[in-house]
Amino acid sequence: NKMDAVGYSEEAFSKTAAALSKYLTGIGFDAKSFSFVPVSAYRGENLIKKSRNMRWYSGKAMMDLVYESSRAKAFSKTELRILLQGKIEEGKAIGRVVSGVLRKGDNLVLFPGSQTAKAKEIIVAGKRQASAKKGDSVAIELGKLGKMDISGKIACRYGESKPIVAASFSAMLFVTAVLKGSTYIVLNGSKIPTKITDAKAIDIDTGRTMARAPKPLEAAYATFMLKRKAAFEKFEDFNELGRFTIYCNGKFAGIGTIAKA
Repeated sequence: NKMDAVGYSEEAFSKTAAALSKYLTGIGFDAKSFSFVPVSAYRGENLIKKSRNMRWYSGKAMMDLVYESSRAKAFSKTELRILLQGKIEEGKAIGRVVSGVLRKGDNLVLFPGSQTAKAKEIIVAGKRQASAKKGDSVAIELGKLGKMDISGKIACRYGESKPIVAASFSAMLFVTAVLKGSTYIVLNGSKIPTKITDAKAIDIDTGRTMARAPKPLEAAYATFMLKRKAAFEKFEDFNELGRFTIYCNGKFAGIGTIAKA
């Protein structure tokens, strides 16, 4: 941390990483079981996305490594999930297939709100297709959507399982700043004003919560009260739709994974 304090020096990072690596391997850790990321928590650099001030660093941002190292089980079902990102014109939505297979003619339900629509056309990489699979970015002709903001909504196939729709949830956090002031989260691409309650730091030795709020660069459990209902999944069930970022007073303040609603 605090790479901004050493002028984003690659040499300073390398020396610190080498010393820590020597110590960790010396007490029994496998060198393949840990990674080092040069970050500036205060400036939010290399936390969510790669820093322009440390172009010499070729690894991933810390949040990506945190999610990859999680022991959360993979989503085992094949039900369709499409994370909608917005509209490019009336009736045509854009998004990404994050589970299952979307087929032309599928009857869909959009959450939150339970609005129904039919996938009349599917466009992948600029070409009309009969279907789209997990990982595909798609444009979908859904018919009239009116003025509804669909950003952050989850589309599912009619008759299959539904995502969680709620205005609150409990989550595990990693914070980079004090959690106070005007707060919002970015969940599935949607910005939602939020109130954080009952935030308790986690003791790294025991894994139990403590009787105090978390300090910067500590893990914690907390309850989130959203200003409006949102659609999401528990992180242990479906990683990609169960994680979010936290902002306090307009500045990045941490990341979270949804535990229960």
